[in-house]
Amino acid sequence: MGIHEIVEEILRVYPYAVYLENNEKQSIFQQAIVFRQEKVFNLIYQHQESRAMVLSKGDNFNNNALHLAGYVAHPEQLYRRAGAALQMQTKLQWFKEVERLVLPKNREERNNEKKTPAQVFSNAHKELVEKGEKWIKDTASSCTIIASLIATVVFAAAIQVPGGNNDNGRPIFNQQTAFIVFGIFNALALFSSIASVLLFLSILTSRYAEEDFLVTLPKRLIFGLICLFLCILFTMTAFGATLYLVFGENKGWILIPAGALGCIPVTLFCVLQFPLLKDMIKSTYGSAPIFCMGGGRMTGHGPAGRAGEEVCFIVTHGPNDHQRAMCKAVLGDVSRVWNCERVAIGPNGIVPSPTHHAFWSSQCHMDAKVSLLGHVAKAVMDSWHSKRLCVASR
Repeated sequence: MGIHEIVEEILRVYPYAVYLENNEKQSIFQQAIVFRQEKVFNLIYQHQESRAMVLSKGDNFNNNALHLAGYVAHPEQLYRRAGAALQMQTKLQWFKEVERLVLPKNREERNNEKKTPAQVFSNAHKELVEKGEKWIKDTASSCTIIASLIATVVFAAAIQVPGGNNDNGRPIFNQQTAFIVFGIFNALALFSSIASVLLFLSILTSRYAEEDFLVTLPKRLIFGLICLFLCILFTMTAFGATLYLVFGENKGWILIPAGALGCIPVTLFCVLQFPLLKDMIKSTYGSAPIFCMGGGRMTGHGPAGRAGEEVCFIVTHGPNDHQRAMCKAVLGDVSRVWNCERVAIGPNGIVPSPTHHAFWSSQCHMDAKVSLLGHVAKAVMDSWHSKRLCVASR
């Protein structure tokens, strides 16, 4: 299901494949929602005329596309994101995007269980909301403790400055450059640590509604972690300046071990927290979002794969000959079917062949190609339902 090039080529040659359904009366884009295949779903932006009809149609249980987006995804798709809060954010992104595309009446339609899409989503994600709340609270609590300790230390350092004060109450080292560096970065560390504490406190006191996991909570956690990283960096810089003032005695080499030791906590924070921070930034503000309007190559006529690459898909256990061997033209004018019940593709469709390898020549009549790819699309839909699709690449 996740090989969007195959779906794209089918829809390019046989556009009416968008209306084909599997045994559960779900179209290709409804199946993309069920299995959370964003690259396949993005192809819907190229079918403006049929989009409303395809997404509005109900399946065997009278679920429209928005109902399907409200159900919990397959566990394999769920664990593509680390952390329950990010998983919940992904589910909300799917639901909101489908909600934007469906007709207004579809948002209030009820399925056979008499539930609207919003009710389906809330009931299906209760456990995930609880897990996400616990995960993000634990993360915010730990970070709050660290930021509070740093704020305490740098505030004390601002009162008890390095070297002490003279009889007039002025710092002894106030004329030295290192003392100015200390003062600037100590103040920055104090401000950033307090900002970090406030951001994490706003997370802990949040109401934790479903919509909060979409932008509000991830945004606060992102800025909280960034402020925490900055306050650690500023604290280590101020500490290095203090070491130079107290022990340096104008010896420049003291900055080398001070800088090396100061880099240890900063590096540890980056190594331990950067993957989480990167995932949250990409998920919330990423330049390559899940849903991309206008993506794909539906108007092109070139091969679907890379130059010199041959890609085929084979339905190995279909109930009839048409579903036992299907292919996709991706290598220019010729496509190959291999090890598929010894079949060949001719002007009249799929016929028995004495060899394992058969070729579809560019001289094959276009009507035969269109008819064949119609059978391809139907076979793929049936195979998604029964998990019998085998994909190969050479």
